[in-house]
Amino acid sequence: MTSCDCSLATNDFDGPTFSKTKIVKARKRHRCCECDEYIEPGKQYERTSGVWDGDFSTFATCLPCMRIRKQYCPHGWIYGELRDTLKECLDIDYLDPNYEPKFKVVDPVPKRYVSSPMEKTK
Repeated sequence: MTSCDCSLATNDFDGPTFSKTKIVKARKRHRCCECDEYIEPGKQYERTSGVWDGDFSTFATCLPCMRIRKQYCPHGWIYGELRDTLKECLDIDYLDPNYEPKFKVVDPVPKRYVSSPMEKTK
């Protein structure tokens, strides 16, 4: 398996003071912190809440992005930077509908979830 060692493996960033992660069912519409797509009510997603650098934050991650992150960033990650990290380390742009992977991308984000920047402003 190919993985990305550049994100937090270098110990450039401290982890959270505390955090809690669980898979939950959305009661309202959320945005995935990685791909910026909507997580619709009734859909499961990963919710992480905690304190980073003294600030309380909550992150919603859709299940496809969660699986990609777990496979390719086993040494840690920064929430909201999965796409940039994979581009930098592995030359993968899993959100580009024209991207042709050089190796297997587990559970890629389906093309129907990839929208143009114009669609996100609605």
